[in-house]
Amino acid sequence: MRFAATLFPPVVSLYTMRMHMNDPAWWEQYAPGTGRDLADPGRTAFNRGVKSVLIVELLGNLEHSFRLILNQLDPGTRALKFLDICQSLFRTSNPRLRNVPAGWEPTVQLLRLMRNTIHTSWAYSPESGKNCTVIFNSIKYEFIVGKPLDFVSWDLLGAISDSSS
Repeated sequence: MRFAATLFPPVVSLYTMRMHMNDPAWWEQYAPGTGRDLADPGRTAFNRGVKSVLIVELLGNLEHSFRLILNQLDPGTRALKFLDICQSLFRTSNPRLRNVPAGWEPTVQLLRLMRNTIHTSWAYSPESGKNCTVIFNSIKYEFIVGKPLDFVSWDLLGAISDSSS
């Protein structure tokens, strides 16, 4: 149920974008005389905003759930960061989960890096100051320090959603 609630706003937003925001007349009614000039950047900003909310919500839901599970398995855990929570939860020694999903690392890594990059205005800016590469579904995603993410598509978000549900 929580996953469906997370997906509802992006679905409604995509519908709005496809049905209304592609029509220059729609923009003109909100910005007479300049609506046509605002249409492309407006759609781009709206699309990016919807993607941001979905990524942050997906990772927030995963992190919250993982934290609850880890606290039950290992009440004394000191893991605070999401990557540490995942590594503690999916470790091979006890206490641990018995059925760890195959290929969890690229999904979590890609979501985590995208979420962190969203928080820095979509420009990759890691604490380490180093570039990073993630291979997800046999595709290489490059996170270059100081560069904006240009690969976050709805197809990618759908694939990540499928692999994390």
